Amino acid sequence: MAHIRKQLRDKMKTVVQGTGITTFVNRDKQITQTDLPCAVITTDRDKVDPFIGNGRQAGCSRSTLRTIDLVIRVYAQAETGVDDALDVQCAKIEKVLAATETIAPAWPDLKSTTIDIFGEGEKPIGIATMNYKVEFKNISNPERSI
Repeated sequence: MAHIRKQLRDKMKTVVQGTGITTFVNRDKQITQTDLPCAVITTDRDKVDPFIGNGRQAGCSRSTLRTIDLVIRVYAQAETGVDDALDVQCAKIEKVLAATETIAPAWPDLKSTTIDIFGEGEKPIGIATMNYKVEFKNISNPERSI
């Protein structure tokens, strides 16, 4: 079984693609003008802490709280109205992730979104970075199916 981060990226790719947005899960993907608009999904941080609560009973293995930072970067050509174009794509993603049960019982929780414009490429592009937190309780095995 794949690591939980890969499972999460792959599941989120399927969900985001359902909105009609071309989606990638590798940060080494070189985005071209023909790919735009598109999204790139990464898992930038995976923090595992002891979990104390109702999840642990006497005689059971150690309980954990695994918090994964799921990042969805939405890319669009930086033309007139790039903020609006990025907001349209972000709204699609926010709505579909709020309604998904793909990774139950953990839901992606949107923490922040930032928007930047970069003009270094062939043509300027806008990037909306959506930062989600996804928490999994009692998953100490990194290859457990989610």
